[in-house]
Amino acid sequence: MLKRSCVVSKPVDHLGLLALVAMILWFCEAIIFRDQVPLFRDLGPYFYPLRFSLAQSLISREMPLWDRHFAQGFPLLAAL
Repeated sequence: MLKRSCVVSKPVDHLGLLALVAMILWFCEAIIFRDQVPLFRDLGPYFYPLRFSLAQSLISREMPLWDRHFAQGFPLLAAL
């Protein structure tokens, strides 16, 4: 018969996991506890124009290969 080997956890593993959870809670406490979404970062100037351009090209039944209005040309299909 085959014997099952049990995974032995070390206190260092638990300490590392605790440190990781503490850092996530510290850096993201406004998002987690106060329901604040960081809209001021990349949503407005980056993601919304890309999604709008994608929707426009799909409505006009074109392949969304290139967006000529964003950053003097941007490979739209490669970014999605």
